[in-house]
Amino acid sequence: MSDRFSVSLVTQIGKETTKGSPAAASLRLRSVGAQPAIKANFETRRTEGDKRPSLSLATKEWTECALTGIATYNELGYLLSSLISKPTSSALGGGVYQHTFESARQLPDDLQSFTVEVGSSTACERFSYGMVSEQDFKLNRDQVSLRGSMYGQGLQDSHNDSISLTAGPNEVQTVTLSGTGLGGTFTLSYHGATTGGLAANASASAVQTALQGLSTIGSGNAGVTGSAGGPYTVTFIGALAGRGLPLLVADGSSLTGTDAAVSVTEATRGGMAELPMIPIMPGDISLYLANSYAGLTDSANKLARSFDTELNLGDRTKPFWIQDSAVGSFAGHAEGQPKETLQLMLGADDTAMALRAAYRSGASLYFRLDAQSQQFAINGGSTKHRFLFDASVKVSAVKEFKDEQGLYALGFELTLMDDAAWGRSYVATLVNGVAAY
Repeated sequence: MSDRFSVSLVTQIGKETTKGSPAAASLRLRSVGAQPAIKANFETRRTEGDKRPSLSLATKEWTECALTGIATYNELGYLLSSLISKPTSSALGGGVYQHTFESARQLPDDLQSFTVEVGSSTACERFSYGMVSEQDFKLNRDQVSLRGSMYGQGLQDSHNDSISLTAGPNEVQTVTLSGTGLGGTFTLSYHGATTGGLAANASASAVQTALQGLSTIGSGNAGVTGSAGGPYTVTFIGALAGRGLPLLVADGSSLTGTDAAVSVTEATRGGMAELPMIPIMPGDISLYLANSYAGLTDSANKLARSFDTELNLGDRTKPFWIQDSAVGSFAGHAEGQPKETLQLMLGADDTAMALRAAYRSGASLYFRLDAQSQQFAINGGSTKHRFLFDASVKVSAVKEFKDEQGLYALGFELTLMDDAAWGRSYVATLVNGVAAY
């Protein structure tokens, strides 16, 4: 028996082409962790005449999964594609992409499902048909936190189902000798250990033997193919399989010939696919509240005394079950009436009190969350990472007055509304360096 350490657990996802058909979970989430829970309904039976039941069998089995972490400009798109809709994406040039997520007012939304794996090399759990059903964003000047919920079909585990965590591809590097009339020798180093001199016309097997002889690589952990004199394709295997590794360091100072040189390039990055972790920081965020959608671009409608904000998009979908012995878990998902709310804690000034007039008249308001990274540009250019969330809202509850950092404040709940004139309820937009979700 091997102990499993919580600190070593990773969350990996794979986009399913057909909902419920498992996909390779080849993307590691860096900003969000998943905590799956086994859910089951049981039926117990008692034999007539006996005081106690003698039979207990599961009638349904599924997975519920808590999501916790931070909101990031890159990974957030995966969650939104399952919660709101698959995005409409466009290239803006220079490696910059815009993704728009919008829920239809009446028609069913095209939602992304995932195969989800949680675990480590010791053991793991997996479920398919993973759907994000709720997402909650909490924002204040100290933090931007994210939590949510997923559900999925029955949970598989390493003990009962002989599964293991999806491994990434092996690291592959190419060693190339260049120049004419080559002679002499070259060396290769890895993590400070260096081979002996390798002839300029060395065979692939000679290079492989030299690399496996390094204490930092070891026997069976690198394979080399190619012609004598190269190029040599070095594939890291065995104990070094399925992970991203640093480049071999080549030294051609002992080569002879015209323009003699040796170089190393990466042909395949090993390990799981990962996106750069670009967090949405508290200082990135501005909030707007206006009487019209066009008014959201007016700086006069920026909320000057907003202290706490919570945006909850919940009850988006739920699973349904059918009477079919060939279907081991739920058969699909259905949309219902969602619960989508916005909580604002505002300074009890003219702006806050104006919301009373809005709820007395039943007027629609328009809310914007605008997050633009103050630290990270996309691909080193001038365009900043950005997350926009625009919504039509109406006041649905008034909270108590309270002290907020020494200022008198008042809380409001606003519900996201269908808006026929605008043609939508809300729309989320991401601008980042991710080509597609």
